[in-house]
Amino acid sequence: MATAKAHTNIALVKYWGKKDQELIIPQTDSLSLTLNEFYTTTTVNFDNHLTSDLVAIDQQTADEYPQAQQLSEQAVSLTMAADV
Repeated sequence: MATAKAHTNIALVKYWGKKDQELIIPQTDSLSLTLNEFYTTTTVNFDNHLTSDLVAIDQQTADEYPQAQQLSEQAVSLTMAADV
């Protein structure tokens, strides 16, 4: 099982390109605000005995979300490559 927690981040001043392409120096500074109390938690369970993947959002299956299936396939692909 793997769990990740991502906090909401609000960009107040955004990245607007590079001042120097070679040195990778940004054109402007960035300023953002990360909210401690607002976040999403994602957990992935791996079971080699299962024959298909199941994606759930708020404890309900996510069949109606096409992006959920794509995300599931990418997760499987990445874990197979990493041999988790």
